[in-house]
Amino acid sequence: PHEAVISDRTLFIIQKGICALKGKILVSGDVWGEDMLLSNRILREQHHARALSYLTVLQLHVSAVVDIVQNYPETRAKLRWAQVQIAIMRGVQKIAEVTYDLEKRGSLSRNKMSENQRLELYSDILNGRYSQQEQGLLFHLDYMSLCRGQRDRPFYATTSVRSTNRSSSLPASSSNNVLG
Repeated sequence: PHEAVISDRTLFIIQKGICALKGKILVSGDVWGEDMLLSNRILREQHHARALSYLTVLQLHVSAVVDIVQNYPETRAKLRWAQVQIAIMRGVQKIAEVTYDLEKRGSLSRNKMSENQRLELYSDILNGRYSQQEQGLLFHLDYMSLCRGQRDRPFYATTSVRSTNRSSSLPASSSNNVLG
């Protein structure tokens, strides 16, 4: 009891016991970690479950899924479709959360941005440039200088920066990269 259940890119199925995840109680048969298919860690859930009793879980790591897909190619399309659905849902959600927060703080006015600036902002969000969990603080944009046309790119306050993962959540298909 009270242990954190942590394993990156792993699907968990509760066999016995009770745990908590993001304020919800999970019991036998419940599942989490479906986003293990995503290679972009910005889009993967960062919360960890905590055992509330003795807990038995079944685990499936993404490397095992890659092995399965290599041996059973007919499952590849189904898993790829699940990967795309999760990535789109998480990407839209992440963009909405970050832009809402930036607008609420007065650091952003999407109405004053060009289409290219908006696309660059969305790309930066999906690459983790605005992730509180990854960087410890939310960066603020100096859009006043953008609106005056003094910069081609937004100005980013860069204190307390840690490196971020720049991998795409939807990598190109290749024989070496079965699921991304």
